[in-house]
Amino acid sequence: FEGRDQDWTFIDLLYFATCTITTVGYGDLAPDDPVSRTVAVFFVPISAFALASMLSKYAALTGERRIVRAQQSIAHRGLRMSDLDAMDKDNDGEVSKLEFFEFMLLSMDKVDKGFLDRLHEQFDSLDKDGSGSLDREDLVAKVQASEESRQQQQEPQHPGGDEKSYESPSVHE
Repeated sequence: FEGRDQDWTFIDLLYFATCTITTVGYGDLAPDDPVSRTVAVFFVPISAFALASMLSKYAALTGERRIVRAQQSIAHRGLRMSDLDAMDKDNDGEVSKLEFFEFMLLSMDKVDKGFLDRLHEQFDSLDKDGSGSLDREDLVAKVQASEESRQQQQEPQHPGGDEKSYESPSVHE
């Protein structure tokens, strides 16, 4: 912006740039010559985008630091009896590898409980025989069920479920 043409001081330019970049835009200072306005057309969106980008990177960095601190805290302090009790979801007195991994992922904020619940539901829907493990038969059954469902959706639907068409009775005089 041509501060000299508009009698703006360096402080005025800095104030205008700050208000513009932060999208506050009080309107008390505005470019009034064609060159300054042309520069502002490009300066405003680019600077607002740059500020938003910097703020999002700062937020991501802050979140990453929090996760790293949680990981270091768990690694440094080790496991406690209360952790073992919290890990033992099925209350059988033992902690399985799955229970350990879920606890660690949750405590390090790598995943949330809702995500793990959805994964369990997906596994259960695939485990057709309820054995607790997936095998070829489970996956074949899931594929067949999906294909049957898709075929049923593609078949034309008739009212009342009857494939016969209904004709209205003709009125004879």
